[in-house]
Parts: sequence; C-alpha cells; structure tokens
Amino acid sequence: MAKKLGAVFVPGIMGSSLRRTKGQKLGVWEPDILANYRRLSGEPDVLIGDEIESSDIITKFKALHVWGVDFYESILRALVESPQYTANPKVFRGYYDWRRSNADSAREVVERFRVLHKVNLSEPQEGLKLTFVTHSMGALVVRLALLDGLIHADNVETIVHIAPPLAGAPNAFRSMINSDALPFLQEYIWLVRMYWDANIANRHLVEALTQFPSTYELLPPKASDYLHLFKAGIGTTDVINPLYAKAMRKPLDKALAGKARKVHQKLATFPKRFPAKREGGKFDVHTVYCDENVKNLTDVQYQAQERGDWYELVEPVPFRIARRGDGTVPAWSSTYMDGDVAHRHPVPGCKHDVMCANTRVLARLGYLGVI
Repeated sequence: MAKKLGAVFVPGIMGSSLRRTKGQKLGVWEPDILANYRRLSGEPDVLIGDEIESSDIITKFKALHVWGVDFYESILRALVESPQYTANPKVFRGYYDWRRSNADSAREVVERFRVLHKVNLSEPQEGLKLTFVTHSMGALVVRLALLDGLIHADNVETIVHIAPPLAGAPNAFRSMINSDALPFLQEYIWLVRMYWDANIANRHLVEALTQFPSTYELLPPKASDYLHLFKAGIGTTDVINPLYAKAMRKPLDKALAGKARKVHQKLATFPKRFPAKREGGKFDVHTVYCDENVKNLTDVQYQAQERGDWYELVEPVPFRIARRGDGTVPAWSSTYMDGDVAHRHPVPGCKHDVMCANTRVLARLGYLGVI
C-alpha cells in the first residue's frame, strides 16, 4: 500500500494562542499584542491556572490592525502549497499550551491528532508517513513524543528542527528576571513601552514565566555552567548552573526545577534511541540553525550576586555574548547531541523569533525537500 505523506508543524514557546476553557472562552494570549498587554496590566494572574487551553498557532503578531510580524505564516503557507503532502490532514497545526511541561504538550498534540483524524500515532500506520517541522521549543515537544512512545518511529518520514534549544538557552534564566529575553517578547516590549503601566505588565509576565514548567525545561542542562557568582570586592567566585545548584535560589522553584531535570535526562537519550538512517535508524533529523549573527548577539553567560534566597543579575547584562547564535539560542545548543553532523544546516544572519519567515531558512527547507 502506497504511503501518503503529511506534515506536522510544531511552533515554539508563546507561538500558540491561549484562551479560557469556560464561558465565552475569552483569549488570554492572542496575536493582538496590545490586547495581551492590557490583560497583563490589569490581571496579574491572567496566564496562570488550569482553566486555559491552546486554540491555534499564532501566525503573525499584530497591533492596531496595521502592524504585524510574520512568525509562522510563511512557513505554513509553504507547507500547504507543497504538492508532496497528500495525506489528510495535509498539514497538521501542532499548537499546544506552551506554559506546561513539554511532555504534557507532546500528549496534547498527539491526542488532538487522534481525535480529529482517528489515527493512533503510537502504532505503525500502514498508509501514512509524517514529516515533522519544528521551531524552537517545538523540537523538545516532538522529541518527547517519540521518547514517550506517543509517536511510533515507523510513522516518521523525517524531522526538521529550526533553531532548536537542544541544550537550552541561558536567556531563559534571564527571562525569569527581566522580561526581554525570550522570543516574541522583544516585539512585545518595544510596542508597549510607550504606555505608562508597561512596567506593570512586564513584571506580571516575568512572575508568570517563573511558574511555567516549560521555562525551566528551556534552561541549559547539567553540563552547561553559565552563571558567574559575583561578590563585591572579590569578583567571580564560581561558575554554576542554577538549575542544578545545591542551594536553590529564586526566581527558581525547587519543585519545578526537579521536574525539569528529569525532562533533561530523558531528552539526553534521544540520539541513542533514534539514530540516523545510516546508523540503522528509521528516520533522519535535520537541524537548521543560525551559525553567525552580528546584529543580534546571543546571551551565553551572566553574572549574579546571591542576595538572601535570590539571584540578582550584575551589570553588564549579559556578561558574555556570542556571534554564533540567533539572538536567543546559541549555535552550540542547536547542534547539541543532534546526531549526524551531515544533517546540520547553518544559515547566517537569522533572528530566532522570525526564522520561519526567513527566506534563507525557507530555501534550506526547499533544498531538504520539505517544502
């Protein structure tokens, strides 16, 4: 039986709309940046709680109906227009509640696929193969889906990660202190700074990020020390990874940190569990990443003082930056334990949040036969 090929696109953190599950199902995180800002200004806990669900991919962030930034519109259009995808669905939009653990998000995406299309991806499907295209944190969602047996390897044609944080991103830590580090937030901060209560909205967003399991899972794993402990009059005394520190300090939460460490351990087994085809594996994994960006340098290390049970960042912030990266994820993270070196595809001059609209990235996907 000839297999039909379908595509699944999985966005990164903050790349899916969120809404209430009750009443009129009002949005809490939408493509309208100003609407998000107004909610955060007036409702400190608008993004907190269980009665919230994902509703779609945010293809473009908009404001005032005249300004917008293309995040996923171009890549979704290219996938839909590609004649190679003949399955039903042709292109599945793998949106998810990006606040939760990526393991929970993996279950959400796969379960929605099962409900909508009556296909159990945990079992081999005789007439179906899927190409998975991910951006940023979406890579962790797909990898965990495979590791947890939610997707059977026989159902995978290929996987293409765009800017995957396979070894985390130090600025996920910074985002728990300052709200200007994670993707999508740069545009948000720039737009709302003109309003008198912008600082209130930003503070509420930072407080929310410290409560999301996903933020912790974006922190670098154990092997990456990036926080220089600083004491006045002495200087740097040690370099640590705060997620694995003996004494857990705020803004980190001990329970969420412990769960994130378990997720890191599981993700570290992916290359051995799913080797490349030439090593006997079922499918290949390709990584498209930014190898050099002189306009948007990437945070790699910080300095911090221990103030009671808190970390306090010390100027300059960041302490060290790198040209090899996309402004959010360092190049070494995107290529960390990614298996076959031949499947790495560096692209220069990209910015993390808009990489899926970058013409060079789309051209690389064309070269790989994905679009």
